Amino acid sequence: MIRPASRFNIPGPPVPAYLLGARMLEVYPLAFLFSNQALTIGTFSYDGTLFWALTADGDALPDLPELISATESESQRLGLAASASAKPAKRCAGRRP
Repeated sequence: MIRPASRFNIPGPPVPAYLLGARMLEVYPLAFLFSNQALTIGTFSYDGTLFWALTADGDALPDLPELISATESESQRLGLAASASAKPAKRCAGRRP
């Protein structure tokens, strides 16, 4: 029996991280498959970017490339929709007498 996929979201730092003066540019999570598990999806946010990692059993999930492609395209659509609906913050004018 195949168990449903598990999801992990590990929030990372919202600002750049450095090691010996070198800026970390990307970071990808590693989520392990457990016994009889077909797919694990891990996400990690870092410096304003969300990084994804999909780990799968290739025998149980042979269409993983299609899932990855769909995830990428839908993530782009979601980002465009979010940026289009974002409204500028209103200035607080204070109370009028």
